[in-house]
Amino acid sequence: MNVTCKQVAELLADYLNEELESEQKNLLDWHLCGCVPCKIYLVQYREVIITCRKLPDAPLPTEFSSRLAKLLGCKEPPPQEPPTE
Repeated sequence: MNVTCKQVAELLADYLNEELESEQKNLLDWHLCGCVPCKIYLVQYREVIITCRKLPDAPLPTEFSSRLAKLLGCKEPPPQEPPTE
């Protein structure tokens, strides 16, 4: 069974979180060894994760939080914690 580039993109988060069964992981490893665009995508995906983890926590703007709560069917937005420094 071959893995397509689209399947690699869909499974990449599970791959990086080591949540794939060994057969799926092996198929992705095999694909990544032979597909330069997917290998580049993997490297960029990891870099985005690393960069995002370095960002400080920041509260959502009140208006956005209210609209999101309404969209999700909440009666009111959840309280926001002050950012930690």
